[in-house]
Amino acid sequence: MESLSHVSSPTAPWRLLDGYQSGHHHVHDELVTLGPVPRADIDLTLPQRRLLDFCRAEGIACLDLLPLFAGSSDLYLVQDTHWNEKGNLVAAQAIAPWLDGLIH
Repeated sequence: MESLSHVSSPTAPWRLLDGYQSGHHHVHDELVTLGPVPRADIDLTLPQRRLLDFCRAEGIACLDLLPLFAGSSDLYLVQDTHWNEKGNLVAAQAIAPWLDGLIH
């Protein structure tokens, strides 16, 4: 395994993603049934944006996979927020070159 000691900034190779955020579950509909919350007030990308903003402010390298998974229902296990084989492949194909860029 190659050392990351020469990388100038701390790294955080997080996947930053939950199946509910990608839109494959109908979480908006489920949340609205729990109480009088307007659909427009439910922002599933807020945690993503806050974490990305923090990483940028602190100079931490961070890869956001949400755009790759947004709206895709075929990347998850059935009735589950975990990635299936195809979802793992999509993530790996994004993470590998990103990590390679950090160390080379």
